[in-house]
Amino acid sequence: MIVRDRYPYLHVRLSVGTHVLEVWGFVDIGFDGYITVPTTLVVELGPEDYVGRWELADGSFVEAAEYVGRIELVGLETTIPARVTAMGQESLIERGLIDRFQRTFDRG
Repeated sequence: MIVRDRYPYLHVRLSVGTHVLEVWGFVDIGFDGYITVPTTLVVELGPEDYVGRWELADGSFVEAAEYVGRIELVGLETTIPARVTAMGQESLIERGLIDRFQRTFDRG
């Protein structure tokens, strides 16, 4: 079980090639990827493995750098192979990752 005081963010460790990053990601269950990281991290991650095409909520499409990596929710012993997408300005934890776990959000 993970308990965090930064609701609705989760602490994740992601690995892409030789790079290991820790970020706090906003839980976004409306997006079908695994994790999105800010485009500013492209410099650190290096050349993308491929470019993906994504449909946004407004129906528009964007292309984004994609990396093959691994993600770990800090506090759990599980590491998951995942696609890491560089898009936007904030780290988002998405359905590809969050659907693998039972979760309860409680602001009480």
